[in-house]
Amino acid sequence: MSIKEDNEKEPSLEIMFLAAVKIIQNLPKEGPILTSNDTKLEFYSLFKQSTVGPCNQEQPSFWNVIERYKWDAWNKLGDMNKEIAMKKYLELFNEQINNIVNQYGVDYFLTLEKDYNLEDVLEPSFRVLGRSIKNPLSVDCQINTFSETKNEVKIIEDEVKSNDGDYIDAIENIEFESVTEIQSIQYENKPFSESTDKTFTKIFSNFINLLEKKTFQLSSDVIKLTNTVIEQNNIMKKILIDKNKDEYNKKVISNSISWKVIFFLFIWPFFVHYILKYWKIIKMLFSMYFEW
Repeated sequence: MSIKEDNEKEPSLEIMFLAAVKIIQNLPKEGPILTSNDTKLEFYSLFKQSTVGPCNQEQPSFWNVIERYKWDAWNKLGDMNKEIAMKKYLELFNEQINNIVNQYGVDYFLTLEKDYNLEDVLEPSFRVLGRSIKNPLSVDCQINTFSETKNEVKIIEDEVKSNDGDYIDAIENIEFESVTEIQSIQYENKPFSESTDKTFTKIFSNFINLLEKKTFQLSSDVIKLTNTVIEQNNIMKKILIDKNKDEYNKKVISNSISWKVIFFLFIWPFFVHYILKYWKIIKMLFSMYFEW
């Protein structure tokens, strides 16, 4: 095989995937482009499926809201193999890039490249994906239809590192099974974007406030019910005491106030006390359980 033919060899799916990850990684987290939480979760889940495989982590605790959403998104992919996951990642990437260009024009990435000193980042990655920084629009958005030189492939392999912005977790020494030997990639922990974090925090705060309000109302109802029962019990006792103290009435009184009733009246205040004391926690656990 000649050098020219070797250089014109089409990049592998893994190399194209890494190029897309690198572009996503270097896009500014703040700016005119707003990415929905659903899209971020989709990027995240496909990235994890492409690099790690099917979800192999334990389900996060219900109070860890953000990690729970991320785990759910990844776990929904089931046994999808890495190749399909990478193709879907690239399809989602192409869709996002085309939407950006259609909305902000073909000069958007040129301006981005200049403002953020990304001359050595965006252009090589776009070329691997069959695009150009001067015209990022893809003709047919097909995968595995473009060619690239070995030098540019080497740049992509070496420079895709720590993380995919808002879309990945910390993973170490991830290797792709391919004829192209790709360096191990070490990923750093980064949470969701600040806006995403604020959104989840606001939702969770509203939920807690509503839960506290409902719990307070329920506690008030329990107190009222307890007072009513005590009042009725006092009335009953007074009526029974005022009756004639003959043998028949003594039997009635004895049968009416059995040891079970006395025991119930004795433990009822303690039962109500613990219900009121731990009701918020109990209500929250049940609510979160049924919600998930």
